[in-house]
Amino acid sequence: MSEKTVTISAINPKSIPSMVGVTPVFDRNKGVFPIGNKTYAGTPVRDRNGEVTHYESVDVPLPLSTSVARPFKHGQQFDRANPQDELLLQMLIDQDILCPEGQRANPQQHRLFMKDRMADAQRQVDRGTLMSRALMAVNQLTEDEKLNIAFVEKQPVRTMTSLEVSGFVFGLVQTNPKRILELIEDKTFKVRAFIQKLVSYGIISISSSGVKHGNDVIALDEDNAVAWMSHVDNKGKVMMFREELDRRAGTSGTSPRAAAEAAENGGSATENDPKK
Repeated sequence: MSEKTVTISAINPKSIPSMVGVTPVFDRNKGVFPIGNKTYAGTPVRDRNGEVTHYESVDVPLPLSTSVARPFKHGQQFDRANPQDELLLQMLIDQDILCPEGQRANPQQHRLFMKDRMADAQRQVDRGTLMSRALMAVNQLTEDEKLNIAFVEKQPVRTMTSLEVSGFVFGLVQTNPKRILELIEDKTFKVRAFIQKLVSYGIISISSSGVKHGNDVIALDEDNAVAWMSHVDNKGKVMMFREELDRRAGTSGTSPRAAAEAAENGGSATENDPKK
């Protein structure tokens, strides 16, 4: 079996025993069979009366005819290094019968999807590498930094135990490792966490009408709020937010304070970590 061998599979298990008959498309205006990013010349075939009955290919890796439907079935294998097999696959893809990427197959549109052993293996390796990086990064986080991730991801942190917060973060490593790395590497991470804490405790609100403190609009959206919180001219207001957050949270612990300090300094989740 070639490294370029792929298998086509039925999206709906009920259709596994059946075959899919596919006839190539012929462009009468241009006189060609358009397949993939190539075109193949075709010629009309006439009956005894001179009437065109169908069209056939002239010079193509595989004979094509608009009068012949080629059968395809679940489990059929193709070698993409073989020009004939590649042409057949492209014909299926062009007509939206075959989805070349299994994870993007749409049952409402496609009948078959492609299984590519090498591509699937590479995706698994890439995902495993990403998860490994995310796990290493999360293992270096403090409890406060995990809390910040939960806030930024708009979790109901105020009703969660520390174990539930950790469970959420480690769960994110498995379901969306890329997101974990994006958050940790984002230099505005703590500022965003601080903003979500302020929202959670009802100090500010975020809606389509902007980011508000009471009736005062301090920013148009969350991204602008990050810039506003980090601006030196707003240091006094940020300090007021910090004190109000401590009062409502009933604590002067490190999480609100660290977030507020980051809002002033524009720091990231790991900026003081000697390992980063």
